[in-house]
Amino acid sequence: NSHNDSLLLTGHNGAGKSSIFRCLSGIWKVKVGTIIKPASDVREDFGRSWPGFLSGDVFYLPQKPYNVIGTLTDQLTYPQPAKGAGDLSTQYLTGILDQVELAYLAERDGAFTEEINWEDALSLGEKQRLAIARLIHHKPRFAILDECTSGVAASMERSLYLLLNDMGISYITISHRPV
Repeated sequence: NSHNDSLLLTGHNGAGKSSIFRCLSGIWKVKVGTIIKPASDVREDFGRSWPGFLSGDVFYLPQKPYNVIGTLTDQLTYPQPAKGAGDLSTQYLTGILDQVELAYLAERDGAFTEEINWEDALSLGEKQRLAIARLIHHKPRFAILDECTSGVAASMERSLYLLLNDMGISYITISHRPV
């Protein structure tokens, strides 16, 4: 495919959409056939390799994103640790959050200094937008998106996909909502 081609996989519940996501991400192994992915050189960052979730230029976003107990910086840099992430300024991080309409999280007391259980602190829509912010920070070439905007309003969903298009990210979207 040429640069920035994207694909929508849709179908009714139980059709196997999320199974495709699990196979593409390597969570499930395929017994017959081969899955060929874009060049997926494992990135070497901060003295460590980070295979799996962020593998080379492919980023996987599930419907229910994982959030670590930690600072807001930890959420945006995951799966890489915020320690050693260089000098990511509060202004840089808030700018990313603003792109997904979550800049108000940066105003929370201790957001960048205290360990917070974000899993309990955020709604599903906020978690999904935070996961998109994480994707913005990592700037992958490709993204596999499994119902990753099911908890956000349609207008925000449109904004998020336009943002990915502007970034030149090619994505496969798995959704039962073809809208």
